Amino acid sequence: IMKKKELTLSKDKKALGVAGGIAEYFDTDLAWVRIIALIFIVATGLVPGLIVYFIIGKAIIPEGKKK
Repeated sequence: IMKKKELTLSKDKKALGVAGGIAEYFDTDLAWVRIIALIFIVATGLVPGLIVYFIIGKAIIPEGKKK
């Protein structure tokens, strides 16, 4: 039986652990996720992108905790 993958905040974090958690979930390089997040934040005019980033940060479960 396959274990269900959960999106969690990473302990390897710079800001909330969102990028690290997404990188772990999709098994991809953390640097690419951070670059994409930075491009998204800058492209949306900083404030909307940062608001979305912080909402995601609060919505994702911290690593090691269950709902």
